[in-house]
Amino acid sequence: MGKGQYFFCVACVLGSVAMVSGINDSIFRQYDIRGVVGSQLPLNEVSRLGRAVAAYLIDRDSSVKKVVLGMDGRTHSPQMRDDIARALVDSGLDVISIGVCSTPVMYFGTQTLDVQAGLMVTASHNTKEYNGLKIRLGSQTVWGEEIQKIRQLYQAGAQVESPRKGLIKECDIIPTYVDYLAEQFGQLNGMTLPVVFDCGNGTVGPALAQLAKKLNWAHATMLYAEVDGSYPHHEADPTVEKNMLDLRAKLRASTAAIGIGFDGDGDRMAAMTPAGRLIPGDEMLAILAQPLVQARPSAGVVCDVSCSQRVLDLLSEWGARGVMVPTGSPHIKKAMKGEGVVLGGEISGHYIFGDRFFGFDDGLYAVLRLLELMVQSGKTIDELASVYPRWCSSPIFRPACADEKKKEIVEEVRAFFEQRNDAQVATIDGVRVTLPYGSAIIRASNTQPALSMRFEATTLEGFARLRDELAILLETHVDVAPLRLFDGGTCC
Repeated sequence: MGKGQYFFCVACVLGSVAMVSGINDSIFRQYDIRGVVGSQLPLNEVSRLGRAVAAYLIDRDSSVKKVVLGMDGRTHSPQMRDDIARALVDSGLDVISIGVCSTPVMYFGTQTLDVQAGLMVTASHNTKEYNGLKIRLGSQTVWGEEIQKIRQLYQAGAQVESPRKGLIKECDIIPTYVDYLAEQFGQLNGMTLPVVFDCGNGTVGPALAQLAKKLNWAHATMLYAEVDGSYPHHEADPTVEKNMLDLRAKLRASTAAIGIGFDGDGDRMAAMTPAGRLIPGDEMLAILAQPLVQARPSAGVVCDVSCSQRVLDLLSEWGARGVMVPTGSPHIKKAMKGEGVVLGGEISGHYIFGDRFFGFDDGLYAVLRLLELMVQSGKTIDELASVYPRWCSSPIFRPACADEKKKEIVEEVRAFFEQRNDAQVATIDGVRVTLPYGSAIIRASNTQPALSMRFEATTLEGFARLRDELAILLETHVDVAPLRLFDGGTCC
């Protein structure tokens, strides 16, 4: 079966006897391809993976001729990028290679360059041993069952036989991206607000440094702005307290108005108050949402299932429509196509603006919207956050759990609570349970071999009761020691 100048048959390939796979099936995850380099993702298999991705893209859309390709700063990313680029050009596709950049810069490239798809070599916030791929076709993220189609193509050794070989063109797109942001936020030119940024040695550093210079931010302090895939200072996940200790120390030793941390590939951000309080992602969603929904009555705001009930209560109080979806930015993006939806976000720090932006998650863009709000309102971050009710709330716990056991454990939790008369159970993503004294969410992580769980209550007594019940329920499956140690006292 032919597709233009390309010749191969996906149906035939998928129906053939699968080859012995060198790549572990587990790395073909819900939202991307991601695993430990070597044991799960052998580097000598990346070319074959690239050919499978090319076959997938061409079969899904015969108009795909050019692909933008970026990479993060991990030590194995250059080799992976080169192998994937060769696989793409051998499949007849032209490649615009944009070098080391954040994932949002790659997304920006799919919106502004003459390309039909985009690939990013990255493992986001995962530790240095990991790497993988994020894939974009047109303006849509490739995820879910589509990732499994790529897995099948890889296992079957699919490849495109093209009568022509593609070309590779180098392109530094970061200055264009920075120019775009500077134009969008001209009111921040000459900003005197003192801000400390922790780039975590991830890929947001170069773009942020250029933007700070272009907008004349004389009071911006940057920590770990150099891209270093060995992550020598801390893991690049700003939602985890231990990764923000250096930022906290810098804030407490300065007169900065706010601290900002970014994840490894720059599509997430988290904020910290001058006193060192790490603001949870759902609280930040409420802060960003308030001016938008007040300006647009009945506007829609999308949040993920791990977000606090407080977000939905506030949105209702403000006259907005709260839409809850499964965890994962692709679910947020899909729901944001609804009429009148202005913002989407999740507790992990992904924020997607349907207002004045392209509609993809960009940590740096979200920070600019926050700084804009602070400057325009004249309010401190603590004053903006004061709208959010103080409940006893845990951070997200991610106890290690084998991928093949995660769903089984979540199912056991669901069955336990469904038999109780005092529990309301929702299964939109994992188990979200509401009890008279608190609520909790327990789900299988889509990005790592772990469970993801969080709980909250309006009183310390309710918080302690729910914590202990969850610990007893899970103690035979995972390490619950961190759970038992958290008393919630600093959160009420």
